[in-house]
Amino acid sequence: GAGATAWGHVTLASGHHACYLIHSNPGPMPQGFYLGLGAVLLKGRAPQHDTLSGLLADVNQTLAAGVTSANGQSLECGLLGFMDDGPVWTSAGTVPCGWIGRDGRFKELGSQGPPMGVMEGFKYRSVPVEMSTGDAIVGLSRATPGLFKGTADLVAGLVGKSVGDVVSTVHRAIRQSQGEETEVSVLYLRKG
Repeated sequence: GAGATAWGHVTLASGHHACYLIHSNPGPMPQGFYLGLGAVLLKGRAPQHDTLSGLLADVNQTLAAGVTSANGQSLECGLLGFMDDGPVWTSAGTVPCGWIGRDGRFKELGSQGPPMGVMEGFKYRSVPVEMSTGDAIVGLSRATPGLFKGTADLVAGLVGKSVGDVVSTVHRAIRQSQGEETEVSVLYLRKG
């Protein structure tokens, strides 16, 4: 593919960890280059922040104030942090993510602001995610609403499967429905 999507993790100043999903929207720069720039900024700036929303705001400010604001290219990014009080979600742009209860209930976590690089000075917010044993969180770096809802339904039916089996099954299903060249990174967390 175009190298437009990735996942990774960062460590905040507080020592807390977060996983990220990132997608580079098309523009004049190669998507892989812009994706790499975003990932380097996330990793490099994370040790200076205690909050996910502060980290996103900092990276957004750098991208929006730089060369990227002139060319209209942007990054969509979701961060799931593992804080003392439980998971916390924040996102820039449309990174589909949702909570799935062990009983199959679903709640979309939603966007917390515009894509990074679009609006200088934007203050993102974070939302806590309540989790009980057996609950899961699933996110995709990029997906239509229908594809994401289908993914959530699929994951809800995979109770008891290993994390590796869940992620492999999701990737296989996305490729079957969207084509082999589809690039999507998957974030999956289940509370044991």
